[in-house]
Amino acid sequence: MSKPVNKSTFLKPELSVENLSIALFKANQQLADSNRQLKESERMRLELFSNLSHDLRSPLATLRSYTEYLLAYDGLDQDETIATLNQMHAKIMSIDYLINEMLLLSSLDSKEGALLSFETISIHKYLTDFFSLYKYDKRFSERNLISDLPESLSTLVQLDTNLFHRALDNIFSNALKFTKKGDSITLSAQLSDNEVIISISDTGVGIQAQHLTNIFQRSYMISDARTPGKSNDFGLGLSITSEIIEKHNGKIWCESSFGKGSTFNISIPIFVA
Repeated sequence: MSKPVNKSTFLKPELSVENLSIALFKANQQLADSNRQLKESERMRLELFSNLSHDLRSPLATLRSYTEYLLAYDGLDQDETIATLNQMHAKIMSIDYLINEMLLLSSLDSKEGALLSFETISIHKYLTDFFSLYKYDKRFSERNLISDLPESLSTLVQLDTNLFHRALDNIFSNALKFTKKGDSITLSAQLSDNEVIISISDTGVGIQAQHLTNIFQRSYMISDARTPGKSNDFGLGLSITSEIIEKHNGKIWCESSFGKGSTFNISIPIFVA
């Protein structure tokens, strides 16, 4: 006589077919969103390398031409030789700058590489010291630099002072580039809830509205964002600035009126002991 077969007890699923279908639909949506993000990230990476390759190719071609020129002519006088070498040095420095920008951006992207050294500091003292450096910087001698930093702004924040200086310097350098003699560059700050809002405003040429949402993307070439018809050098400054601010748990955004000027705003959290 055969033994009875033990049958497993049927367990009714906790979720209905409708709920399971909804959960599956949401999972598919999340997977599709992740795929889109990966594709967009890959597209931006390829575009970035394409732009960088273009920017490296130009000074390298110029260096090759200068080198061939020096090798081809034995009778160059000293002044002409020195002038050519100075031009070569300038091109080498531009390549060095671009490589360093890429290394910094790569470091900020890497969890292991982006080891920030935070210190607790008065935002008023930090910004006042920062402004003083530029007030007496000869590069800004033809600009009207204005400080609007209230004495009452003694709030403490946590900064990697070197990296944060780099972020502000990128914005100041942009303001210098896109203003002319007699234009103003203003550094101001104010409290807003649990944040400090730092603003750098200029009365330069401004940025066209269609470019504002893209200027912090590392692969974005703003060939005519400020100066239509004029090709500007590709730079990673604003992308690096955005990454640095993000590492400080802050945000950065830009407001601009084309032909009238721009304001870059940075928010960082107040330090609470």
